[in-house]
Amino acid sequence: MAHSAPRAALPDPDAPAPSVAADAVAAVAALRSAIARGRPTPAGPPAVRPAPPPASFRDRAAAGTAQREADFAGGVDVPEGTTITDIAIQVEPGVWMPVTLAIPPSASPATPAPALVWLHATGSGRGAMRARLLAAAAAGFVGVAPDARWHGDRAEAGAGGGGGSRAGYEGALVAAWKRATTTTPATPAVPPRPFLLDTVWDCQRLLDWMVMKEGGKEGDDEPTVTTLSSPLSSCILSSSIGVSGVSLGGMHAWLLTVADDRIAAAAPAIGLQSFAWAAAAEEEGGGVQGVGTGSAGAWKARAASIPAVFAAAAADRGLVQPDAPTFAAVLDAIAPGLRDAYDAPHSLAAACPRPFLIVSGGDDPRCPLPGIEWAVRRAKRVYGERKDAPPGSLRWSVYKGVGHEMMAGMDTEVLAWMGRWLKTR
Repeated sequence: MAHSAPRAALPDPDAPAPSVAADAVAAVAALRSAIARGRPTPAGPPAVRPAPPPASFRDRAAAGTAQREADFAGGVDVPEGTTITDIAIQVEPGVWMPVTLAIPPSASPATPAPALVWLHATGSGRGAMRARLLAAAAAGFVGVAPDARWHGDRAEAGAGGGGGSRAGYEGALVAAWKRATTTTPATPAVPPRPFLLDTVWDCQRLLDWMVMKEGGKEGDDEPTVTTLSSPLSSCILSSSIGVSGVSLGGMHAWLLTVADDRIAAAAPAIGLQSFAWAAAAEEEGGGVQGVGTGSAGAWKARAASIPAVFAAAAADRGLVQPDAPTFAAVLDAIAPGLRDAYDAPHSLAAACPRPFLIVSGGDDPRCPLPGIEWAVRRAKRVYGERKDAPPGSLRWSVYKGVGHEMMAGMDTEVLAWMGRWLKTR
Protein backbone atom coordinates (compact mmCIF):
# COMPACT_ATOMS: atom_id res chain seq x y z
CA MET A 1 0.00 0.00 0.00
CA ALA A 2 1.34 3.42 -0.94
CA HIS A 3 2.00 5.98 1.78
CA SER A 4 2.81 9.64 1.27
CA ALA A 5 6.18 10.91 2.43
CA PRO A 6 5.90 14.10 4.46
CA ARG A 7 6.54 17.27 2.48
CA ALA A 8 10.08 18.49 3.05
CA ALA A 9 10.60 21.89 4.63
CA LEU A 10 10.73 24.46 1.83
CA PRO A 11 12.80 27.47 2.87
CA ASP A 12 11.82 30.94 1.72
CA PRO A 13 13.72 31.80 -1.50
CA ASP A 14 13.82 35.45 -0.42
CA ALA A 15 14.73 34.99 3.24
CA PRO A 16 17.15 37.59 4.68
CA ALA A 17 20.85 36.78 4.75
CA PRO A 18 21.06 36.04 8.52
CA SER A 19 18.26 33.48 8.23
CA VAL A 20 19.88 31.82 5.19
CA ALA A 21 23.27 31.77 6.93
CA ALA A 22 21.79 30.15 10.05
CA ASP A 23 20.05 27.55 7.89
CA ALA A 24 23.36 26.82 6.16
CA VAL A 25 25.10 26.23 9.49
CA ALA A 26 22.40 23.73 10.39
CA ALA A 27 22.76 22.11 6.96
CA VAL A 28 26.49 21.57 7.49
CA ALA A 29 25.86 19.92 10.85
CA ALA A 30 23.13 17.69 9.43
CA LEU A 31 25.26 16.67 6.44
CA ARG A 32 28.33 15.89 8.54
CA SER A 33 26.21 13.79 10.87
CA ALA A 34 24.64 11.90 7.96
CA ILE A 35 28.08 11.20 6.48
CA ALA A 36 29.79 10.08 9.69
CA ARG A 37 26.79 8.46 11.48
CA GLY A 38 28.88 7.13 14.34
CA ARG A 39 32.08 6.34 12.49
CA PRO A 40 35.10 7.23 14.62
CA THR A 41 37.03 10.34 13.68
CA PRO A 42 40.11 9.19 11.74
CA ALA A 43 43.26 9.33 13.83
CA GLY A 44 46.12 10.70 11.78
CA PRO A 45 46.74 10.43 8.04
CA PRO A 46 45.28 7.53 6.05
CA ALA A 47 47.29 4.53 4.92
CA VAL A 48 48.41 4.61 1.29
CA ARG A 49 49.56 1.90 -1.10
CA PRO A 50 50.33 1.59 -4.82
CA ALA A 51 47.46 0.80 -7.16
CA PRO A 52 47.31 -0.40 -10.76
CA PRO A 53 46.00 1.91 -13.49
CA PRO A 54 42.22 2.00 -13.96
CA ALA A 55 40.76 -1.17 -15.41
CA SER A 56 39.54 0.81 -18.43
CA PHE A 57 43.19 1.36 -19.35
CA ARG A 58 44.28 -2.17 -18.55
CA ASP A 59 41.59 -3.46 -20.88
CA ARG A 60 40.71 -0.91 -23.53
CA ALA A 61 37.84 -3.07 -24.77
CA ALA A 62 36.07 -2.49 -21.44
CA ALA A 63 36.23 1.29 -21.74
CA GLY A 64 33.11 1.81 -23.86
CA THR A 65 30.79 4.61 -22.79
CA ALA A 66 33.01 5.69 -19.92
CA GLN A 67 35.69 6.83 -22.32
CA ARG A 68 33.29 9.05 -24.23
CA GLU A 69 32.98 11.15 -21.10
CA ALA A 70 36.62 12.11 -21.63
CA ASP A 71 36.28 13.54 -25.13
CA PHE A 72 37.53 16.91 -23.90
CA ALA A 73 40.98 15.33 -24.16
CA GLY A 74 41.38 16.13 -27.83
CA GLY A 75 44.36 18.34 -28.46
CA VAL A 76 45.51 18.72 -24.87
CA ASP A 77 49.19 19.61 -24.91
CA VAL A 78 50.54 17.80 -21.85
CA PRO A 79 53.90 19.16 -20.69
CA GLU A 80 56.83 16.80 -20.94
CA GLY A 81 57.64 15.43 -17.51
CA THR A 82 54.02 15.12 -16.32
CA THR A 83 53.77 12.15 -13.96
CA ILE A 84 50.72 9.86 -14.05
CA THR A 85 50.50 7.59 -11.04
CA ASP A 86 47.90 5.53 -9.20
CA ILE A 87 47.59 5.01 -5.47
CA ALA A 88 44.94 3.67 -3.10
CA ILE A 89 43.82 5.47 0.06
CA GLN A 90 42.47 3.50 3.02
CA VAL A 91 39.13 5.17 3.79
CA GLU A 92 37.94 2.66 6.40
CA PRO A 93 39.43 -0.55 7.79
CA GLY A 94 39.70 -2.89 4.84
CA VAL A 95 38.22 -0.35 2.40
CA TRP A 96 40.49 1.29 -0.20
CA MET A 97 39.77 4.01 -2.74
CA PRO A 98 41.87 3.97 -5.95
CA VAL A 99 43.04 7.40 -7.10
CA THR A 100 44.80 8.58 -10.26
CA LEU A 101 47.14 11.58 -10.06
CA ALA A 102 48.49 13.74 -12.88
CA ILE A 103 51.37 15.80 -11.50
CA PRO A 104 52.79 18.58 -13.71
CA PRO A 105 56.58 19.02 -13.85
CA SER A 106 56.21 22.38 -12.13
CA ALA A 107 54.87 20.75 -8.95
CA SER A 108 57.31 19.56 -6.30
CA PRO A 109 57.64 19.63 -2.51
CA ALA A 110 59.64 22.85 -2.94
CA THR A 111 57.06 24.41 -5.28
CA PRO A 112 53.67 22.80 -4.54
CA ALA A 113 50.86 23.40 -7.01
CA PRO A 114 47.11 23.88 -6.61
CA ALA A 115 45.08 20.69 -7.06
CA LEU A 116 41.88 19.99 -8.96
CA VAL A 117 39.84 16.95 -7.92
CA TRP A 118 37.60 15.59 -10.69
CA LEU A 119 34.71 13.29 -9.68
CA HIS A 120 33.09 11.01 -12.24
CA ALA A 121 29.49 10.27 -13.24
CA THR A 122 27.22 7.32 -12.46
CA GLY A 123 28.36 4.05 -14.02
CA SER A 124 31.77 5.50 -14.82
CA GLY A 125 35.11 5.56 -13.04
CA ARG A 126 38.29 7.53 -12.62
CA GLY A 127 39.64 6.21 -15.92
CA ALA A 128 37.05 8.32 -17.73
CA MET A 129 38.50 11.43 -16.09
CA ARG A 130 42.03 10.87 -17.38
CA ALA A 131 41.70 13.49 -20.11
CA ARG A 132 40.46 16.04 -17.59
CA LEU A 133 43.41 15.22 -15.34
CA LEU A 134 45.82 15.79 -18.21
CA ALA A 135 44.13 19.10 -19.03
CA ALA A 136 44.45 20.08 -15.36
CA ALA A 137 48.15 19.18 -15.37
CA ALA A 138 48.66 21.14 -18.58
CA ALA A 139 47.15 24.14 -16.80
CA GLY A 140 49.52 23.74 -13.84
CA PHE A 141 47.28 21.83 -11.43
CA VAL A 142 47.84 18.48 -9.78
CA GLY A 143 44.92 16.53 -11.24
CA VAL A 144 43.27 14.05 -8.88
CA ALA A 145 40.51 11.55 -9.70
CA PRO A 146 39.20 8.82 -7.36
CA ASP A 147 36.80 5.94 -7.96
CA ALA A 148 33.49 6.45 -6.16
CA ARG A 149 32.13 3.55 -4.15
CA TRP A 150 30.62 0.82 -6.34
CA HIS A 151 32.28 2.36 -9.40
CA GLY A 152 35.38 1.90 -11.51
CA ASP A 153 37.78 -0.55 -9.91
CA ARG A 154 35.49 -0.67 -6.85
CA ALA A 155 32.57 -2.07 -8.86
CA GLU A 156 30.90 -5.27 -7.73
CA ALA A 157 28.34 -7.56 -9.30
CA GLY A 158 24.71 -6.53 -9.08
CA ALA A 159 22.00 -8.47 -7.31
CA GLY A 160 21.23 -10.36 -10.50
CA GLY A 161 24.86 -11.27 -11.05
CA GLY A 162 25.51 -8.52 -13.56
CA GLY A 163 28.89 -6.85 -13.47
CA GLY A 164 30.04 -3.30 -13.95
CA SER A 165 29.70 -0.07 -12.04
CA ARG A 166 26.01 0.49 -12.71
CA ALA A 167 24.80 -3.02 -11.81
CA GLY A 168 26.60 -3.15 -8.48
CA TYR A 169 25.73 0.43 -7.61
CA GLU A 170 22.04 -0.04 -8.30
CA GLY A 171 22.06 -3.26 -6.28
CA ALA A 172 23.63 -1.37 -3.37
CA LEU A 173 20.92 1.30 -3.57
CA VAL A 174 18.17 -1.33 -3.48
CA ALA A 175 19.85 -2.95 -0.47
CA ALA A 176 20.01 0.44 1.28
CA TRP A 177 16.27 0.95 0.70
CA LYS A 178 15.50 -2.52 2.05
CA ARG A 179 17.64 -1.98 5.15
CA ALA A 180 15.98 1.34 5.89
CA THR A 181 12.43 0.05 5.50
CA THR A 182 12.65 -3.41 7.05
CA THR A 183 13.89 -4.65 10.41
CA THR A 184 16.73 -7.13 10.04
CA PRO A 185 19.06 -8.31 12.80
CA ALA A 186 21.93 -8.34 10.31
CA THR A 187 21.92 -4.55 9.83
CA PRO A 188 25.50 -3.34 10.47
CA ALA A 189 26.25 -0.73 13.12
CA VAL A 190 27.19 1.73 10.37
CA PRO A 191 24.95 0.69 7.46
CA PRO A 192 26.25 1.64 4.01
CA ARG A 193 24.80 4.72 2.37
CA PRO A 194 25.83 4.27 -1.25
CA PHE A 195 23.87 7.27 -2.53
CA LEU A 196 26.22 10.26 -2.19
CA LEU A 197 27.19 10.02 1.47
CA ASP A 198 29.77 7.20 1.58
CA THR A 199 31.69 8.62 -1.36
CA VAL A 200 31.76 12.06 0.29
CA TRP A 201 33.26 10.36 3.38
CA ASP A 202 35.87 8.73 1.13
CA CYS A 203 36.69 12.06 -0.52
CA GLN A 204 37.26 13.59 2.91
CA ARG A 205 39.80 10.85 3.60
CA LEU A 206 41.39 11.72 0.25
CA LEU A 207 41.65 15.32 1.48
CA ASP A 208 43.31 14.00 4.65
CA TRP A 209 46.02 12.57 2.40
CA MET A 210 46.22 15.60 0.11
CA VAL A 211 47.05 17.93 2.99
CA MET A 212 49.54 15.44 4.49
CA LYS A 213 53.17 16.53 4.28
CA GLU A 214 55.11 13.84 6.14
CA GLY A 215 55.01 10.46 4.50
CA GLY A 216 52.38 7.75 4.52
CA LYS A 217 51.18 5.27 7.08
CA GLU A 218 51.73 1.62 6.27
CA GLY A 219 48.70 -0.36 5.19
CA ASP A 220 47.49 -3.39 7.14
CA ASP A 221 49.32 -5.99 5.11
CA GLU A 222 50.24 -4.11 1.96
CA PRO A 223 53.38 -2.23 0.93
CA THR A 224 53.41 1.51 1.39
CA VAL A 225 54.02 3.89 -1.45
CA THR A 226 57.78 4.02 -1.02
CA THR A 227 58.04 7.34 -2.87
CA LEU A 228 56.21 8.90 0.07
CA SER A 229 59.62 9.40 1.65
CA SER A 230 59.26 12.48 -0.56
CA PRO A 231 55.47 12.34 -0.41
CA LEU A 232 53.40 12.88 -3.51
CA SER A 233 51.01 14.91 -1.40
CA SER A 234 53.79 17.44 -0.73
CA CYS A 235 53.45 18.46 -4.38
CA ILE A 236 49.97 19.79 -3.53
CA LEU A 237 49.38 23.27 -2.19
CA SER A 238 46.99 22.29 0.58
CA SER A 239 45.38 25.73 0.80
CA SER A 240 44.44 25.59 -2.90
CA ILE A 241 42.37 22.46 -3.50
CA GLY A 242 39.42 22.72 -5.89
CA VAL A 243 36.78 20.17 -6.79
CA SER A 244 34.58 19.61 -9.80
CA GLY A 245 32.55 16.68 -11.01
CA VAL A 246 30.12 15.48 -13.65
CA SER A 247 26.50 14.55 -12.82
CA LEU A 248 26.82 12.21 -9.81
CA GLY A 249 30.32 13.62 -9.44
CA GLY A 250 28.83 17.11 -9.44
CA MET A 251 26.57 16.11 -6.55
CA HIS A 252 29.58 14.70 -4.72
CA ALA A 253 31.53 17.92 -5.38
CA TRP A 254 28.69 20.10 -4.04
CA LEU A 255 28.25 18.07 -0.83
CA LEU A 256 32.00 17.69 -0.27
CA THR A 257 32.38 21.47 -0.42
CA VAL A 258 29.58 21.95 2.09
CA ALA A 259 30.94 19.30 4.45
CA ASP A 260 34.65 20.17 4.29
CA ASP A 261 36.12 23.66 4.30
CA ARG A 262 39.45 22.35 3.01
CA ILE A 263 37.88 22.73 -0.42
CA ALA A 264 38.95 26.21 -1.51
CA ALA A 265 36.88 26.44 -4.73
CA ALA A 266 34.16 24.34 -6.32
CA ALA A 267 32.56 23.95 -9.74
CA PRO A 268 30.00 21.12 -9.86
CA ALA A 269 28.76 20.43 -13.39
CA ILE A 270 25.24 19.16 -14.13
CA GLY A 271 24.96 17.97 -10.53
CA LEU A 272 23.71 20.65 -8.15
CA GLN A 273 19.93 20.51 -7.84
CA SER A 274 17.01 20.65 -5.41
CA PHE A 275 15.52 17.26 -4.64
CA ALA A 276 12.80 18.90 -2.54
CA TRP A 277 11.79 21.12 -5.45
CA ALA A 278 11.50 18.13 -7.77
CA ALA A 279 9.19 16.35 -5.33
CA ALA A 280 7.18 19.48 -4.53
CA ALA A 281 6.59 20.28 -8.21
CA GLU A 282 4.30 17.24 -8.37
CA GLU A 283 2.07 18.41 -5.55
CA GLU A 284 -1.02 20.54 -5.92
CA GLY A 285 0.04 24.04 -6.91
CA GLY A 286 3.46 22.71 -7.90
CA GLY A 287 6.91 24.06 -7.27
CA VAL A 288 7.88 26.55 -4.61
CA GLN A 289 6.18 29.90 -4.24
CA GLY A 290 8.25 32.61 -5.86
CA VAL A 291 10.54 30.21 -7.71
CA GLY A 292 8.36 28.87 -10.52
CA THR A 293 5.90 26.05 -10.78
CA GLY A 294 7.89 23.64 -12.89
CA SER A 295 5.94 20.69 -14.22
CA ALA A 296 4.36 17.55 -12.90
CA GLY A 297 6.83 14.70 -13.01
CA ALA A 298 9.91 16.85 -12.45
CA TRP A 299 11.29 14.05 -10.27
CA LYS A 300 11.01 11.39 -12.98
CA ALA A 301 14.24 12.09 -14.85
CA ARG A 302 16.29 11.88 -11.64
CA ALA A 303 14.52 8.65 -10.66
CA ALA A 304 15.18 7.25 -14.14
CA SER A 305 18.93 7.69 -13.64
CA ILE A 306 18.90 4.99 -10.92
CA PRO A 307 15.68 3.11 -11.74
CA ALA A 308 16.16 -0.13 -9.80
CA VAL A 309 15.74 1.35 -6.32
CA PHE A 310 12.61 3.28 -7.30
CA ALA A 311 11.11 0.21 -8.96
CA ALA A 312 11.82 -1.85 -5.84
CA ALA A 313 10.29 0.81 -3.62
CA ALA A 314 7.19 1.07 -5.80
CA ALA A 315 6.71 -2.70 -5.60
CA ASP A 316 7.10 -2.63 -1.83
CA ARG A 317 4.46 0.11 -1.66
CA GLY A 318 1.99 -1.83 -3.83
CA LEU A 319 2.48 0.29 -6.94
CA VAL A 320 3.11 -0.68 -10.53
CA GLN A 321 5.23 2.43 -11.13
CA PRO A 322 6.91 4.85 -8.72
CA ASP A 323 5.17 8.11 -7.98
CA ALA A 324 6.28 11.37 -6.37
CA PRO A 325 5.69 10.15 -2.78
CA THR A 326 7.78 7.07 -3.59
CA PHE A 327 10.55 9.31 -4.93
CA ALA A 328 10.51 11.28 -1.67
CA ALA A 329 10.37 8.14 0.48
CA VAL A 330 13.37 6.60 -1.28
CA LEU A 331 15.46 9.74 -0.81
CA ASP A 332 14.52 9.90 2.87
CA ALA A 333 15.53 6.25 3.29
CA ILE A 334 18.83 6.15 1.42
CA ALA A 335 20.03 9.71 2.13
CA PRO A 336 18.33 10.91 5.32
CA GLY A 337 18.14 14.69 5.48
CA LEU A 338 18.80 15.26 1.79
CA ARG A 339 15.35 16.72 1.07
CA ASP A 340 14.82 18.73 4.23
CA ALA A 341 18.20 19.47 5.84
CA TYR A 342 21.05 19.77 3.34
CA ASP A 343 19.34 20.05 -0.05
CA ALA A 344 20.88 22.81 -2.17
CA PRO A 345 18.53 25.61 -1.01
CA HIS A 346 19.59 24.84 2.57
CA SER A 347 23.28 24.15 2.02
CA LEU A 348 24.64 26.17 -0.91
CA ALA A 349 25.22 29.26 1.22
CA ALA A 350 27.54 27.18 3.43
CA ALA A 351 30.15 27.43 0.66
CA CYS A 352 30.46 31.18 1.28
CA PRO A 353 32.94 32.88 1.06
CA ARG A 354 34.63 30.23 -1.08
CA PRO A 355 34.27 30.59 -4.87
CA PHE A 356 31.47 28.39 -6.19
CA LEU A 357 30.58 27.92 -9.86
CA ILE A 358 27.41 26.03 -10.83
CA VAL A 359 27.43 24.68 -14.39
CA SER A 360 24.02 23.70 -15.74
CA GLY A 361 22.37 22.62 -18.96
CA GLY A 362 19.41 24.84 -19.75
CA ASP A 363 17.28 21.84 -20.69
CA ASP A 364 18.63 19.39 -18.11
CA PRO A 365 15.67 17.31 -16.89
CA ARG A 366 17.64 15.79 -14.00
CA CYS A 367 18.70 19.15 -12.55
CA PRO A 368 15.74 21.45 -13.31
CA LEU A 369 16.62 25.13 -13.35
CA PRO A 370 13.88 26.37 -10.96
CA GLY A 371 15.27 24.25 -8.12
CA ILE A 372 18.77 25.62 -8.73
CA GLU A 373 17.39 29.16 -8.95
CA TRP A 374 15.85 28.65 -5.51
CA ALA A 375 19.24 27.70 -4.06
CA VAL A 376 21.16 30.47 -5.86
CA ARG A 377 18.75 33.21 -4.81
CA ARG A 378 19.18 32.26 -1.18
CA ALA A 379 22.96 31.87 -1.37
CA LYS A 380 23.40 35.20 -3.17
CA ARG A 381 22.06 36.99 -0.12
CA VAL A 382 24.85 35.57 2.03
CA TYR A 383 27.58 36.07 -0.59
CA GLY A 384 26.38 39.64 -1.08
CA GLU A 385 26.68 40.54 2.59
CA ARG A 386 29.89 38.72 3.52
CA LYS A 387 32.81 41.14 3.27
CA ASP A 388 35.24 38.23 2.84
CA ALA A 389 33.37 36.93 -0.24
CA PRO A 390 35.11 38.43 -3.29
CA PRO A 391 32.88 39.93 -5.99
CA GLY A 392 31.86 37.32 -8.51
CA SER A 393 32.67 34.37 -6.25
CA LEU A 394 29.22 32.82 -6.72
CA ARG A 395 28.37 32.20 -10.36
CA TRP A 396 25.66 30.20 -12.11
CA SER A 397 26.43 29.41 -15.73
CA VAL A 398 23.58 28.01 -17.85
CA TYR A 399 24.23 26.50 -21.29
CA LYS A 400 21.10 27.12 -23.34
CA GLY A 401 19.67 24.17 -25.23
CA VAL A 402 21.90 21.67 -23.42
CA GLY A 403 20.42 18.71 -21.58
CA HIS A 404 22.09 16.44 -19.05
CA GLU A 405 25.44 16.31 -20.81
CA MET A 406 28.92 17.81 -20.63
CA MET A 407 30.06 20.18 -23.35
CA ALA A 408 33.68 21.08 -24.04
CA GLY A 409 32.90 24.67 -23.11
CA MET A 410 31.91 23.53 -19.64
CA ASP A 411 35.30 21.90 -19.08
CA THR A 412 37.02 25.05 -20.30
CA GLU A 413 34.95 27.20 -17.95
CA VAL A 414 35.73 24.96 -14.95
CA LEU A 415 39.47 25.16 -15.63
CA ALA A 416 39.30 28.94 -16.04
CA TRP A 417 37.35 29.24 -12.78
CA MET A 418 39.92 27.20 -10.89
CA GLY A 419 42.75 29.18 -12.44
CA ARG A 420 41.13 32.45 -11.43
CA TRP A 421 40.67 31.53 -7.78
CA LEU A 422 43.23 28.87 -6.87
CA LYS A 423 46.31 30.32 -8.51
CA THR A 424 45.98 33.61 -6.64
CA ARG A 425 45.79 32.12 -3.14
